[in-house]
Amino acid sequence: MAIELRWVDASEHDKVAQTRHRCYGSAMKNAGQFRESMSNDPRARAGDFLLAEEKGQPIGTITSLSLNIRLGEAKLPCQGIAWVGTAKTSRRTGDKSQPGIATQLMNCALDKAREREQPVSALMPFRASFYEHFGFGLAEKRVEWSIPLGILPKAAAPGFRFFSSDDLPQLMAARQAEFSRGQADIETDLPTLRMWAGLFDNGWCMVYQPAGAAAPLGYLFFVEESVENRKVVRVEDWCCFEPSNLLPMLAFLGTLQDQYSSVFITLPADVPLNLLLKESQIPHRAVDHPFPVARPYTRMQIRVLDHRKALEAMRYPAGVAGKATIAVAECEGTTSQFQLEIADGRASVSAGKASPDFACPDRIWSSIVGGHLQASQAMIWGLAEAKASAAALLDAFSQGPQPFCQDYF
Repeated sequence: MAIELRWVDASEHDKVAQTRHRCYGSAMKNAGQFRESMSNDPRARAGDFLLAEEKGQPIGTITSLSLNIRLGEAKLPCQGIAWVGTAKTSRRTGDKSQPGIATQLMNCALDKAREREQPVSALMPFRASFYEHFGFGLAEKRVEWSIPLGILPKAAAPGFRFFSSDDLPQLMAARQAEFSRGQADIETDLPTLRMWAGLFDNGWCMVYQPAGAAAPLGYLFFVEESVENRKVVRVEDWCCFEPSNLLPMLAFLGTLQDQYSSVFITLPADVPLNLLLKESQIPHRAVDHPFPVARPYTRMQIRVLDHRKALEAMRYPAGVAGKATIAVAECEGTTSQFQLEIADGRASVSAGKASPDFACPDRIWSSIVGGHLQASQAMIWGLAEAKASAAALLDAFSQGPQPFCQDYF
């Protein structure tokens, strides 16, 4: 039976919520939670929801959000793909005559991004290998730290107070500053920050505004958990106007050591957190004293859909100059070949007819452009075929902050 794909408006949001429930729900009784989550998310607009139907019954859905991403000191329109799901009764039905439902949903969603002229698409996958088939490459470097509170830095930690909803407009300035200096971050607007603040009642949110500061310099939201019969703090969200504001936040968490034993916090990979602690070593063998534990993991993936629009919008480090012919093998079976020339902090993209100086699949190229993978490392490890000079030029993408996304979709 043929599957019909339809972008629907607000009149069918209940059907979308019902489909999400059939895809993700843990029990029949929790259907209302999915309609509530749709109502609470301010990022979704009319026409963002795609339904897959068979014989008039919904069997799959996907959401295509219109967001902004920070790449190379530029803010780019970005598609945010979310809620990719197939109903529990309709999974793994694809064959050679017809792709699976999730594949059809993804292909249709990528067409929507191109229609909206969004040069980048992003998602937070349940399984990265599935989305690699659609050209998505890893785009973040995250580290979850587990730290005994007793070894956190001892420093003055005044200026913390309990969050009030009146703080939100001022906290937006701190969040925007964080976004503006980041890489591969998704922009948070005020309605979305208000949505996240709706979760603060589930834990504790502390605002950081030291004496003399005209506005808050960030916030720290954490929840209490029990791990091995010990109470710990898990930081669910944090925001800093500038990186140095993180240090007093860590010191503040250290003042809670009479109530909790450890803190879990996720930070960008380039934060040298262990060097700020009283015990800097991440042990190579069993030890009896308190020590930090670091667990790297990946989350967001991106795909570059419009190479010219994305690359020409980005900024490049001073002193980087050169040109190379790039060939990107797209998952649709085509090859995007172009000449990239970088000079004076900008790039120009034109038709490239010469033999490629750098060639790789779309998923690898997306990781390189996003700063997750250094082009020269892609060459060394056989992820790209390249001339050393071209790889050195493309290493410009990985200069600057490590890619890290604070928002979630």
